[in-house]
Amino acid sequence: MISSSTARPARQSLRQALRTNLTAGTLWSRGNWRLAVTVVAAAAAAVVVVVGLAALAVTTADQILATGSDSLTSWLSGNRVAASITGPLRSWFDTAHAGGVPATGGELWLLWVHTTTALWLAAVCGSLFARIGWALIGALTTAAVHTGAQASTAGVCAATAVTAWLLLSLAAYNRPAARAAARRQAASRGGDGDA
Repeated sequence: MISSSTARPARQSLRQALRTNLTAGTLWSRGNWRLAVTVVAAAAAAVVVVVGLAALAVTTADQILATGSDSLTSWLSGNRVAASITGPLRSWFDTAHAGGVPATGGELWLLWVHTTTALWLAAVCGSLFARIGWALIGALTTAAVHTGAQASTAGVCAATAVTAWLLLSLAAYNRPAARAAARRQAASRGGDGDA
């Protein structure tokens, strides 16, 4: 049997060691080199994984959009409600091309489709900057729809664009993670978390 004087002290978990050394400001000291190497290795591994997943996501999205953009744009053009938004928008892009922009109206249209899709997906996933971008591109789209529509239908087309944007924004600005964190915090304080 091992006596208590020769027994090893209990090891701290990595999380406890990080918390202790970060608050004390001793993480990068010579005595904690193993912990510092572990932190650097974990951060490097996390960066590699995130970059790899991002590259995979971009490649997959590019393939999906490349094969599906024709069907997506044809649906957007064929649906009557969507066409009341996309028709004036395409007209505005074609007008911008006529004004000296080097890209064609079709290229600008595809850029808009891909950008709004990417912003919406990133906003749904919780990206703050995508949510900001989603609001900006929504305002710009509504202005472009109003400008590109015929004078007699400009108000209705812009209102349709705002309505569609608001419906899509329900998912883009939904914050389930923040609500779950608030519930956990309230539960730890003894509340029911529904406030």
